[in-house]
Amino acid sequence: MESEPITLIINARRNLQIITNLMNSYEKTKDINTLNNIMKLGLSTFDDVVRAFLMAREIRVRNWEHAVQVARDFIPSGIINDDLRDFFIKCTSQYTCDPSLIGSRINELSRFIDFVGALSTHRVPYRGL
Repeated sequence: MESEPITLIINARRNLQIITNLMNSYEKTKDINTLNNIMKLGLSTFDDVVRAFLMAREIRVRNWEHAVQVARDFIPSGIINDDLRDFFIKCTSQYTCDPSLIGSRINELSRFIDFVGALSTHRVPYRGL
């Protein structure tokens, strides 16, 4: 059974708090494993927020590989950069990720969570006349 969009957003906000705690730990230790955990959780959270966005907009996607591209087509510009998901993937698969960009990317993820949270809590399904 699929989750409701608001449930996915609540979980995303919890994950964002965990990411913030991991960021604080990473800034102190510069541990690569902590950085990798931040990126994995960021990627998972991003995917959940995309899923919540598509559900809130009642957009069905048959192939998950295309879901992010479909979401990009409907998300207003200025909410997130097109390469946010790619950033998390790149930093998960490589140890050469630029740590100075992480804070701004996490803020971008937070902005995306807030946008989809507002969208999912204020949606009114259109049923026609």
